[in-house]
Amino acid sequence: MTQLNEDSEQQDNQSTTTLEDSSNLLTDEVDVVIIGAGPAGLMLASWFNHTQVKFRILERKDTVTGAGHADGLKFLTIEMLHSIGIGDQIKSLSCRVDEEACWTSDENGGINRSIVIANVIPGLKEIREVTLNQGTIQRLLLENIEKARGVKIEYEKVAVKVTEDDTDDHPLHITVQNVGYIQRNGAVDAYSGNETIRTKYLVGCDGAHSWTRKYFEIPMIGQRVDSVWGVMDILPKTDFPDIRKNCMIESNHGNLLMLPREQKLARFYVPISDEHAQQGQLAVDQIDLKAIMERTRSILSPYTLESSYCDWWSTYKIGQRLAENFSIRNRIFLAGDAAHTHSPKVGQGMNMSMQDTFNLGWKLVACLQYNADPSLLSTYESERRPVANDLLNFDRVYTQAWANTGDKDPRPTTNRSTILQETYSNNMYFTTGIYIHYPSSPIVKNRDSEDVVAKKLVPGMRVPDFQVINQADGIPIQLKKILRADGRFRILVFAANISLPTQSSRLAKLGEALNAKESSPLYKFTPPNDPIDSRIEVITVHSSPRVEIELLDLHPIFHPWSDDQGWDYWKVYADDADVLGVQSDAYDVCGVEREGKGLLAVVRPDGYVGLLTALEDLTPVEEYFAGILPAFL
Repeated sequence: MTQLNEDSEQQDNQSTTTLEDSSNLLTDEVDVVIIGAGPAGLMLASWFNHTQVKFRILERKDTVTGAGHADGLKFLTIEMLHSIGIGDQIKSLSCRVDEEACWTSDENGGINRSIVIANVIPGLKEIREVTLNQGTIQRLLLENIEKARGVKIEYEKVAVKVTEDDTDDHPLHITVQNVGYIQRNGAVDAYSGNETIRTKYLVGCDGAHSWTRKYFEIPMIGQRVDSVWGVMDILPKTDFPDIRKNCMIESNHGNLLMLPREQKLARFYVPISDEHAQQGQLAVDQIDLKAIMERTRSILSPYTLESSYCDWWSTYKIGQRLAENFSIRNRIFLAGDAAHTHSPKVGQGMNMSMQDTFNLGWKLVACLQYNADPSLLSTYESERRPVANDLLNFDRVYTQAWANTGDKDPRPTTNRSTILQETYSNNMYFTTGIYIHYPSSPIVKNRDSEDVVAKKLVPGMRVPDFQVINQADGIPIQLKKILRADGRFRILVFAANISLPTQSSRLAKLGEALNAKESSPLYKFTPPNDPIDSRIEVITVHSSPRVEIELLDLHPIFHPWSDDQGWDYWKVYADDADVLGVQSDAYDVCGVEREGKGLLAVVRPDGYVGLLTALEDLTPVEEYFAGILPAFL
């Protein structure tokens, strides 16, 4: 029986191994060991695609996830997948979820549609949610990693012991076993693939039953709720009219959550209403597919449901728990289900897991590749644990709204429906992920300045996505495709209307300051022999009519020269209409005045705003990077 919350994950090989003495114990040395090859582990590994970071991915299972498990991707996660280069593939394979329908019981014992809600949030430039098999997502992530780095998952490999040596520059020594060999041969011997991996960092992405968390005795705070749920992915044959919508159904026979899936599949979440199950006495392994199907049919009645194909099914008990710590000594980290568990109904498990390691990954790159201060890693827990705690609080409210009370519920039907609709609608912003707000820290600086007017750019929050027009070729592009997840910081220059002489002069002064080799933060925090944009990239967006601006009239620092490739034509953009007349909206989306003085936004590698300052004020920018990166001047 596959448990929905038991996402075990493992590891993969990248560097060569050598024999140590004559003990038949292999040894290896890497920068990062990832335990678990699920979405969290593979998202973390994706940060290393454009680096020289040595890493391995260990996975207990013998193959990648196939059918089932998580399947919902929210807007923020889709943006992340675009930034690592697989967003278009995800979009082409997934199923859009544009509408949510609520159904409630009627006076005849059946169900009626009470409302259809548009699954959108004002201001978003893309759909809010899609569904896609977790296995497909993992396959795309893995293919992307293999293409960039040649790294493969090491299946049937598990960590069994970790020792620490503070005198070693790779202080974590992990003993690894090949469980596949042991299971096939029934013993641990000299040929069982044992080895020791010396590493700087260990990241446990090994699911709700995390070996990493248990080994380091990190407690989980919270509780396991007694309600038992079944879930199935089937090819439905039905007369239910909203089978291709996300549906919340509340009938006299219980509640049901239904989601459309790719390739005509549909997923059903259903509480099992057996008296023993309600008392927490029915084990999940006592429920089979037949019981889940029968329960679903009773809730959908009088509509019928048949299926000739089941892609996957499982059962689970709801657990709402949070790890007391997400990290130990900034060396050992927990992410995803290893750090927090909740009910699958909120559709956040895979999303939160990948968001965790998207946050952690760039910080590891900064420390390993850029020699950033290791204290940077402490912001992983201070940023992500509060978000996970907020998720658990939301999950409790949402689960209660979905409580399986059936015809014993004393509340009027209309009230129950209203509660469910309000709970869902009020939390659409939260589940979408766009309103995550990280606290002040060395990488989130809040400054008050009358010269900075950006009503919708907030330090600690993601940069809103917007369309701009490439200055050189007139082709429109979304910001999320410009801000690639390659480990670089960005200085986003809102230059305003540079067709005006005064504003053009301001931008020119900024260019001179950025190009000053003795004082510019670009030169100060970039190794002397590296490209000027290798650690901090300058992206300029102006609000002038594009045809009134010549790219090569701008200071060269805004479109740097390469002896190999010439000028860079992909760093200056206009907030203007494209050739089809579609107007871009960067300034409106960010709340920046098109005819104002402009401003600078320092954007972290994960797309979150780190600092806002006036267009010509580089002092706060220099101070910001001085707290993170080593100086070379």
